[in-house]
Amino acid sequence: MRWLLTVLFVISFSTALAARDEISGQALVIDGGTLEIRNQQIALAGLEAPDAAQTMPWPDGTLDLIGRGSALVLRALTHGDTVRCKIVATRSDEGLKAGICILGDLELNAEMVARGQAWAKAEDGGLDYTAQELAARAAKLGVWRGPAERASVFRARLWQSALSSAPGGCPIKTIIDRNKDRFYILPWSPWYERIALDQNAAGRWFCKESVAREAGWRRPSFLMSSIVMGAYNPSQSQPAVDEK
Repeated sequence: MRWLLTVLFVISFSTALAARDEISGQALVIDGGTLEIRNQQIALAGLEAPDAAQTMPWPDGTLDLIGRGSALVLRALTHGDTVRCKIVATRSDEGLKAGICILGDLELNAEMVARGQAWAKAEDGGLDYTAQELAARAAKLGVWRGPAERASVFRARLWQSALSSAPGGCPIKTIIDRNKDRFYILPWSPWYERIALDQNAAGRWFCKESVAREAGWRRPSFLMSSIVMGAYNPSQSQPAVDEK
């Protein structure tokens, strides 16, 4: 009897661990590389998508809204259906779990890279989407249609620029929306410059994204902003928030 109880305990413990390492449900798209399922934000492992507000310039001066396009492709793939994500890694700098996300028989991670909507990034759990990236690049799909700046380079550049005016070298701003949801705003947000915080009042700044998450703040969905409805214009795009 004792051995049977031991076996049952091991099975129950293993099942609990498996459930904790997997999450499923309807997905809200935060950007081309991030989903929110059951109020938990999850990065698509093995890839790096352009930020939702990121653009790519053409020689004639026009802008290709590659970040918006990537987010909308992921939204089209996931809209209204149940997504199942198996957690394979943690991105310590972002405070995000990274997972392989499946919709039916479709692996969203591989599909986004294959469509040219993200770059391969082999840092999450050893995943390798190089073959999908090479095929998308050869076909000039998505970010490979022109001189796109890799998202990590784009973000590092704007982060460095924001440091010069950030109090204490902490450039992450925070806002509370009309539903009292708490969001943190990164320097590459389309409305970053329009949100002014008084560091001596209710406003709060963070130095690290992971710390902001630990404090209960999260990334907003850029698909809820006006960048979805038309051309991105930083003078017009702003979330409906009460600045705090």
